[in-house]
Amino acid sequence: MKLISILLALTFSLGAHASSSAIQALGANPGATVLDAILTSGSFSSGSTATVVYSTVRKDSAAAYNSSTGIWTAPRNADLNIAAQVGTDGSFSSGNAAVINVVQNTGGSDTIRCHNRVLAALNGTGANWVPVNCQLHVVTGDQIRITYVNAASGQTVMEGSTGSTYFTITEANATVAASGASSVSRVSGAGGNGSTATKVRYFSSVVTSPGSDMSYASSSVNGDSWTINVAGNYAITYCDASASNLNLAITDNQTSLTTNPYSLSPYSQVLALGTSAGGDLSQCVSWSGPLAATHVIRAASDQSSTGVAPGRAIFSIAHIN
Repeated sequence: MKLISILLALTFSLGAHASSSAIQALGANPGATVLDAILTSGSFSSGSTATVVYSTVRKDSAAAYNSSTGIWTAPRNADLNIAAQVGTDGSFSSGNAAVINVVQNTGGSDTIRCHNRVLAALNGTGANWVPVNCQLHVVTGDQIRITYVNAASGQTVMEGSTGSTYFTITEANATVAASGASSVSRVSGAGGNGSTATKVRYFSSVVTSPGSDMSYASSSVNGDSWTINVAGNYAITYCDASASNLNLAITDNQTSLTTNPYSLSPYSQVLALGTSAGGDLSQCVSWSGPLAATHVIRAASDQSSTGVAPGRAIFSIAHIN
């Protein structure tokens, strides 16, 4: 009887442990990307405010995103990092602007938590990229969506084919991976673009050297690159400026190192895309999500000039979970 009791206790203990693990696996893991969605086509009417429906879902770990309405519903309380962008191609007359908002609905009431506004005077009549990034706290049932206000005359068409319209949500209460500071790489200072890889930026100074989670290679010939050694969730930010119009991107396994970022195909290799129209205007793009081992990350740029303030060029990548 004593042996049976021990076996029953052991079985119950193992069963409870398995159940606990299953529950943990069903929940969003702190630091993990819980949503990664993009929009490949669409349009907006002039002067209207519309919810951006990112209809192509690449990851939705909590099954909380409605790809028909563009609404993500919080499955539990959490602190979130939100990064989104709308890419448009339309004629913006002088004085008009495009606005992107992160909207949180709590108990039926909408609140704009953060927004960004791009003036036509800066971006002219060509392609426009309007990014927004913020952190916020949600409780179970809260709804998050991205809205876009198109103040241009006429219709503005999404630049979905370039991967410039995206929506990602990552839990903000992340702890840095076990390797600590060795999981972070930071560089700064624009050195130019590679002499062979003419659309890849290289940087002049290392702020933080990476450890074993990723390998950093700097080259005035091939540009800078980061090779992922340990699979996991990574957070990446790239800021830059140039003496003239600048298109910049964070890329994953970039297939052509001599092609402008907005012309890369397939567009799935573009993690984030932005533009700075006009001399020495800064722009930042960011992305967070899962990366597999052996993937190569680059800072892509269509301008090799460094502008009047090359120190504004920075790149950071961190293994967060």
